[in-house]
Amino acid sequence: MQSKKTFDKKPIILMGALNSECGLITDALTDRESFIYGDCKFTEGYLDGYPVVTVMSLMGQVNAAFATTLVIGIYNPKCIIFNGTAGAHDPQLHQGDIILGENIVTTRGYFTPQKAEGEGLGGPDEFEYFGCEMIIEGEDKSVKYFQSDENLLKIAEKIPCHTGKLRRGTVLSGDFWNREIDRLKFYRSSFGSDCEEMEGFPIAQICAKLDCPFLLIRIISNSEYYPEELFDEIFGVKCQEYTIEVMREMIRETV
Repeated sequence: MQSKKTFDKKPIILMGALNSECGLITDALTDRESFIYGDCKFTEGYLDGYPVVTVMSLMGQVNAAFATTLVIGIYNPKCIIFNGTAGAHDPQLHQGDIILGENIVTTRGYFTPQKAEGEGLGGPDEFEYFGCEMIIEGEDKSVKYFQSDENLLKIAEKIPCHTGKLRRGTVLSGDFWNREIDRLKFYRSSFGSDCEEMEGFPIAQICAKLDCPFLLIRIISNSEYYPEELFDEIFGVKCQEYTIEVMREMIRETV
């Protein structure tokens, strides 16, 4: 795959799993051109005169990893922003609150307890978390969490959130939609997780491998603690309204 445009600057990449998480920003681009590759939708264009590529990756960790690897290899971007919806782990969070993913952890990378036949299955509170393997400065290490870029976090914190609270937090990432309160409490007590989603960890891991600045932005779209706060994709649009102002601030600080 090759880019359709020749940019004179490293583009900002904006990723979302669904159209409700990237369509508004895609439509805001000027001189845009869209194409599909490997079932990801790419749109190249300009925001306030600066090159931007939006990517709809589809949901899940493999889709996110595939799209991230492609965009870094093709565009050598200035940074990658992934924005979208998340379910609350912290009962103090409500629909419309935005979490900047200072720390990103995952539901994969566990040893289960050793049990003989007939002894049943171990519960999550018996799992041992070992993280993921990476080579860092020539050494094989187990990495248990990744972080958004500090400079990008500081830029994002300058932008007011009009839908609720805005704060840094810990985002749990995995191919699950957890709806059991006890499981949510387990993850929160184990990792200090504020919310959960499906794509952030593999994107952060690949960005760390390939030295690409990364920022994770998640808006609370639902909370199992409050039955009236059911998932609504409108919050993906509201997250984009915040994210596009973050992108504009990045552009202002670049030019």
